Amino acid sequence: MISVKNASLLNKKVLLRVDWNVPLSEAGRIIDDFRIRQSIKTIQFLIKSKKVSKIRIISHLGRPKGKGFEKDLSLKPIASRFKKLVDFDIKNIEIFENIRFLAGEEKNSLNLAKKLAEDMDVFVNDALSVCHRSQASVVGVSKILPSYAGLQLEKEIELLNMLLKKPYPPFMVIIGGAKVEDKSETIKALSKKADKILLGGMVANQILASRNKQWLQNKKIYLPVDGILESGERVEIHKIPRSEIKNIRDIGEETIERYLDYLSESRTVLIAGALGKFEDYRFAKGTEKIIQFLAKSKSISTFGAGGDTLEKINKMRLGEDFTYLFSGGSASLEYLSGKKLPGLEAFK
Repeated sequence: MISVKNASLLNKKVLLRVDWNVPLSEAGRIIDDFRIRQSIKTIQFLIKSKKVSKIRIISHLGRPKGKGFEKDLSLKPIASRFKKLVDFDIKNIEIFENIRFLAGEEKNSLNLAKKLAEDMDVFVNDALSVCHRSQASVVGVSKILPSYAGLQLEKEIELLNMLLKKPYPPFMVIIGGAKVEDKSETIKALSKKADKILLGGMVANQILASRNKQWLQNKKIYLPVDGILESGERVEIHKIPRSEIKNIRDIGEETIERYLDYLSESRTVLIAGALGKFEDYRFAKGTEKIIQFLAKSKSISTFGAGGDTLEKINKMRLGEDFTYLFSGGSASLEYLSGKKLPGLEAFK
């Protein structure tokens, strides 16, 4: 992977893949522009430092059907927000409409890749979040144009490698969110590196309900001892039937206290996933308490990964209090699990 910093780009036309897949309200308003702001550094670098002649920006937004334009998933409001955020001349920037409006994107169509690359000199990928997908705007164009890693992508890989190879100990990982099968490889890989892995959310519920010895006997994995049911009742895990565990919506007070005690001993922490159904204020306490503790801890290097995690941190206005927030979403966790990502392999 060659950094864009090492590329000769004077007067070159650059095809730039970013991730502007930001959360939107039902009314179509941008809830969190974090990913747009994260992309600005590379764009500014290309214009001011590398003196490129043109930038064609490509991104996706949501999950359109691939059958043409869908107004509620248009990049136009995203482009408008971008223009308000920057303080440099953008007259030579072309913003392509939502790439997933085109069926060839997710099929990694070579014909689409050729159209995207038409009249362009180089390709810069600055979106780790899509590097786990073999798509035309990620892998296809890299077979046609000389390809480089953007500043954001380069920094995220560098920090992920640090977490994998030499995190400052004690290193602890908090994993929550949805299905355990989506994160099992990450948990396995990080259990070899981390001192403790603290679980919550549906991930913890599924492990507790399954009584899977692979997880329960792993001395580095810590599970909730109490939880909050849908009814609001606090229960101790060992006192309820397995069939009831699926109804747990948040970690309980005792688990919160235990997790905070563990984290107080750490020096590096990665949080990836919510510890409860935080979109419902009744079940947000566990996630919020952990995030608040990490944000206030000056002696801990704190990292966040995953779209829901970042959305919650930024909604609490604590993003600037974390050491770093990965914009790579699921791709960050796949990278940590040791999987080869097509978008990164394409650089080779």
